[in-house]
Formats: sequence, structure tokens, C-alpha cells
Amino acid sequence: MRRATPSLVLVVLLGVFAAGCGTHVDPEIRRQAADALLSGGGGGGSGSSSGADGASGPTQDGAVAGGDATVTDAGGTTSATGGTSGGAATGGDPATSGAAGAGAPAPVGGNGGATDVGVTADAITIGTVASLSGPIPGLFEGAVNGTNAYVKYVNSTGGVYGRQLEIAVGDDQNECGANQNRYRDLSPKVFAFVGGFSVFDECAARVMKPQPKVPLVQYALSGAANALPNLFSPQASVPGYATGPFEYWTKKYGAKTKKVGTVYSQNAAAADSHRAISAAAKSVGWEFIYERGAASTEQDFTADIVRMRQDGVELVFLMATTAQNAARIKRAADSQDFRPVWIVQVAYDQSFITFMGGPEAAEGVEGANLFSLYFGEDEAKRVPEVALYQQWMKRNNPKANLDVFSMYGWTSAKLFVQALKDAGPKATRAGLLASLKKVQDYDADGMLAPSGPAPKRPATCYVLWQIKGGKYVRVDTPATGYRCDGTYFRTGA
Repeated sequence: MRRATPSLVLVVLLGVFAAGCGTHVDPEIRRQAADALLSGGGGGGSGSSSGADGASGPTQDGAVAGGDATVTDAGGTTSATGGTSGGAATGGDPATSGAAGAGAPAPVGGNGGATDVGVTADAITIGTVASLSGPIPGLFEGAVNGTNAYVKYVNSTGGVYGRQLEIAVGDDQNECGANQNRYRDLSPKVFAFVGGFSVFDECAARVMKPQPKVPLVQYALSGAANALPNLFSPQASVPGYATGPFEYWTKKYGAKTKKVGTVYSQNAAAADSHRAISAAAKSVGWEFIYERGAASTEQDFTADIVRMRQDGVELVFLMATTAQNAARIKRAADSQDFRPVWIVQVAYDQSFITFMGGPEAAEGVEGANLFSLYFGEDEAKRVPEVALYQQWMKRNNPKANLDVFSMYGWTSAKLFVQALKDAGPKATRAGLLASLKKVQDYDADGMLAPSGPAPKRPATCYVLWQIKGGKYVRVDTPATGYRCDGTYFRTGA
């Protein structure tokens, strides 16, 4: 049976990758979803990611936009050091500089040398598998960028117990078979898998299930991957959805939440996500009086706006769609002077305001995240980890996009290093897994809403935001933290 992903971020990505135990998603749905992942996750959309300045994301000849971590063969893997060429980060605040000391010095008695697979006295090699080439080049290069940026940061502080971190990057070419091959190839060579991101992680799960001693520290999309006992996600997920944002909006908008309209992507996975989200909303009293699944090729939503107006819709909630389509829907409403409340989760995207045509058209749109406003300048001033992420992403590759994939790559690598340090200088896979199993709570120093990697406890806290003056700003949320009201509404497996 399909089950919808619980995580707000998955629906921010699009909602089409509703996690399913053994769920088969046909190639056309994957193509639709991949397009949406780029826009819904903060990228530039249409098969390429772009930075805030509009610079092109994917590099040429199979190279990954991520400094030293490169793929020289479209179907293979290449070892690459995170390096120390970046040096210590600049800036007056030690909390946002390399001097902050994320690493750990080598002990007086040594670190034990080659203590396990992928470990020497001087280095630890980790594997990162992501979709870099194939039908949509550069699809998840952000995962490599974010992982590599954190690795460079740690190496700049001296590494971990005298060892530098190195990355072996695997490109799954957005194919199940290639994904499995990358994990097979790297399993006997790397100490752990860290920061990977792929639509086909259910394929990886088939390879890694018989290898429970190999640690995986990365965000998983599928139920099969999330169920692996050796997988630890920086933000755990289970089928369902958080109710807190809906409870907040119920108090804020009252009777308008009884007259809700929505349009979502019309494929099985997106529909599953929509059902999970709407079920959580309905559990606190919301009523959807207009709901329609739209084909991926649709670009004109005028008829939806006409029907919403006729049906008496007073609040439009958009989640299981793309940022670009959400902008099209709102533009259609504006053109008809239809002015409901707009709650658009997928609007947390560096391109959304551009899609809308400018700040004035986007003004007032609101939503909620299960993570910090990681690409915001104001957020970087308040949350040191966000500043550190932005700083090292820029140092590692100035043109790389600050997208949700790089954010999860960064926070996965941070979780890995935390557990590696806690495990002690004699690095072993068993020691790392034992350390990871103790991580009951994790928030990446405020970059993520807290969840439980070890118990696989989902996040229920969130950040409320609104677009004001062309910026995403926190509203009714602590300046550096999260709202933690509400519960978690679980859906069937």
C-alpha cells in the first residue's frame, strides 16, 4: 500500500514522492517529479539549478558543482577530498568561521590507523550517491555540494581525530539499476554513506538491507529506505503530517478554513501526499470545498479560479504542486481580482518571487517549514549554523544554489561528524552505528526542526513565514527557533 510522506519538506519538494513500501513510480511520473523537485526545493526549475544571482548551476562534462568532489565518469565513481584549500572561513563572528572547531584533534596515543573500511591514519572516505547526470543533468547535485561544503569546513578545523574527510561521489544517473550499482561499488570501499539524495533510494534499500553494518546518514525519500535500521536521517519521517501549522491558521483565519480550495499534481504519488496533508488539516477542522488534480502539462488555471470563486473559496492552500504552478495559479487569481488568503507551502523557493513577476505580486503569501529559512540573509544573522552553511557553500562553489538538497547534505554531514566524534578516535563502523543509535534528538544547531534520527521520530515543530517586501520573514515564530505546538497526524502504512 502506498503511504504518504510525512515531511513538510517532501511536499515542499513537490509531494509527488509520497514514500511507499515497494511503491513503483513510472518514468513519466519521475520526470514530472524531478522537474518539480528543482523548483519546489528552491532550485531554478526546468532541469537546472540556479543561484540567487541567476547563475547556471550544473557544470560541464559531468563535473559536480562542488569544488573537489567530481564525477569523471557518467556511470562511475571518483574519490575526492573535501580538501583544506578553503582554509578557515572569514568573518568576525567565531561562530561562523572555521575557527569554531567542528573537528577533533588527534589523541596523544594516536587514532589507531586503519581501523576499518575506508579508514587510514590520515583519512576517512565517505560515499555520497546522488542523481547528477541522466535525463535531468544536475538534478541532485545540491546534495553533493552541501555534503562537500561541510566536509571542507570540518577539514579546515583539522578534521576528526587527525583524519581528513574525503568523499567518493557516485552518480546514479537517475536510474534504479545505476543507483544499485553505485551502492554495490562503494560499499566495500567507504566507511559510511553520507548526504546522498535520489529518487531511487528504494533501489538502494535492496542493496543495503543485507548490509546492516554499513552506516547511512542521509535523507531518504522512500519508505523502504527509511525503514533500514542502519539509516539515520537528519530529519526523520513517518507516514503522516504535522498539525501545528493548520491549528495556527485555524485560529488566525477562523471560518475561512472551512472554505478551502486547492489544486495538486495529478499522479498517484502526489495524490497520496495531498490526501495525507488534507487529512491532517481536516483533523483540526479544515474543510476543502474545491479540490482538483491537475495534469503536469497544464499551465492555465483560469477555470480553477472561476470555480473557486463560484464555490465560495476564501483560502487557497497549495502544497502538492510546484512553485512555478503555484505562481501560475495565483497570477490567474490576481488577473480576475480574486483575493483569498494564500497559504502556499511550495513558495519557499528562491525562484517563486521571480515566477510571480516581482515582490508586489508575491506580497502576503505565507507558509510553514520544518527547517530554518536557510537561504535568507536575515536568517543567517540570527542562526549561526545558517550563516556557516551559506558561507561555506559560497566558498566551495559561489554559483551553487542554496537549495533543500544542499541543506540536507550539510545537515547529514554534520550529524555524521557529530556521531563520529562521539564514537572516539578508533573509527569503526560498529562504533559509528552505536553512536548514531544514541542520537535521540537532532536539530543541526537550529537549522532543522528537532526530530529523532535513532527512534525515527518525525518533526512537529515549524517556522511560519510570510513574503514581505520581497523577503521571506518569520511571523509569530521565535526569532531563532520554532513553534512546537500541535501533534503529528499519522496516516495508514
